[in-house]
Amino acid sequence: MRMFKLHQKFDVIVCLGTTFSYNYTNAAIRACLQNFSRHLSPGGRLVIDVLNAIAFIGPRPFQRRTQHDLWYQGKRTTATIRHELDLRRQLMTEQVTWRSAGQTARRDPPEKLRLFFPQELAFHLEQAGFGNLKLMDTFGKSRAAFVGRRLIAVAGR
Repeated sequence: MRMFKLHQKFDVIVCLGTTFSYNYTNAAIRACLQNFSRHLSPGGRLVIDVLNAIAFIGPRPFQRRTQHDLWYQGKRTTATIRHELDLRRQLMTEQVTWRSAGQTARRDPPEKLRLFFPQELAFHLEQAGFGNLKLMDTFGKSRAAFVGRRLIAVAGR
């Protein structure tokens, strides 16, 4: 995200799936947004989806372990996710273990993701020259308390 060169401009750049949260430092955030800006057409829109820090330290209790049941390739599969917080660095580490009936459990490597506060993300976008900013805590209608797990920013150039 910080270094790609496509030699063209786009009307919309979309960075979903909390991918932007792999920018752990302010310098990485700045480099990424500068690169997005270089690839965005005048009047274009940038959409970023990150983890909302408020959801992890706000009114909803933090869950060190969550479990999710789903169907994958016709089999019931359970994803157990372990979470750890490093509040000083605003990082969350998560590790997923997958279990399917009749199969050996598979554990993904731990993954670190930066947590963003709404005004922090707004500040970074504004510093990079983005405007017309809209922040939401979910895809759809935002909650008044802004405690959704996601933080979605839509900004213009």
